[in-house]
Amino acid sequence: MFPVHKKVNRRDVNNYRGISSLCALAKLLELVIIEPLVTLSKPYIRTDQHGFITSRSTTTNLLCLTSYITDSMLKPSQTDAIYTDLTAAFATLNHRIAVAKLDKLGINGNLNGSCHTSPVAD
Repeated sequence: MFPVHKKVNRRDVNNYRGISSLCALAKLLELVIIEPLVTLSKPYIRTDQHGFITSRSTTTNLLCLTSYITDSMLKPSQTDAIYTDLTAAFATLNHRIAVAKLDKLGINGNLNGSCHTSPVAD
């Protein structure tokens, strides 16, 4: 794991995020399982999901929201939006719940290989 600068002040430790460097075997495993994993989980992902979806981003999300708001201005209706910043959300991920959900999708067994690394404590 190594730090990568993400914001203005380089002296503030909060302006860095940790990047883990995976070994070649882990990268290969990711390439092999990504398509079946996406195929298995697609029925559970809403069509308006933009994060971590191919050809979608925060930009496409904002375009959809802008279009929706523009359309709603033509009708007498109210539009509310809540955006949240889930910075470091995966650092607080309950791994037992994540493994149970993967198991429910049919992805089970021991996926820990020789490249397994321990999570870094904050």
